[in-house]
Amino acid sequence: MRAFADRPGVFFQLNDDNVFDPKYRLLHDLVAQGAVGRVRSVALARGSRLDSTSVLKSQASALENGGGVGGCYDSKRDRIYISGGGDAKGGGGVYIYDVKTNAWSNPPDKPGATRWPGANRGCVHHDAAADRVLAFHGWNSPDPGKGGGIAIYDPETGSWEAPLVIPANVVSGCVHGFYSSEVNAHFIYTAHDSDDRGTMWVYRYKRAWGGR
Repeated sequence: MRAFADRPGVFFQLNDDNVFDPKYRLLHDLVAQGAVGRVRSVALARGSRLDSTSVLKSQASALENGGGVGGCYDSKRDRIYISGGGDAKGGGGVYIYDVKTNAWSNPPDKPGATRWPGANRGCVHHDAAADRVLAFHGWNSPDPGKGGGIAIYDPETGSWEAPLVIPANVVSGCVHGFYSSEVNAHFIYTAHDSDDRGTMWVYRYKRAWGGR
């Protein structure tokens, strides 16, 4: 996995709070040592029970409102996108961090805006070929109106495209994945919690799903 994760254009997103649970310290140390590639960002959505010796915890920014958040890195613009809730000043659901300027922005939502899934419930990728952010919502709901489906965000204009429906047989359990620009494909792994009988799906934007 390390060899694949270190390829140009490959970003592995790990959505798992267990990495901060003391009984999973081995998993934590593997991630901290680069087993899934260089660690780019860490967010503690529900706090952490791991002690202060955690390398990842020392890099993390706490998200005090609880619950997981969805996010991804945009290599074209050197930005990170995170979806939370709109703030009290009328900002939108997408928070943008500009790596070059070390600055945050929170533009107002445009029509069709939706929130992205947090840890376990989906994953968010920047599709380099299409220059779109794709948010894959899971948790047994293929209906975009009920939190399922694929939300599509245009980072250039801040606009939203109509969401796509994920076939019901694809969406099940917890969802993790990554996007590879090398093959222009999204790799989505779904499995129920504490059950290793999962399924790997491969998706290319605006083309059909295919599982193996």
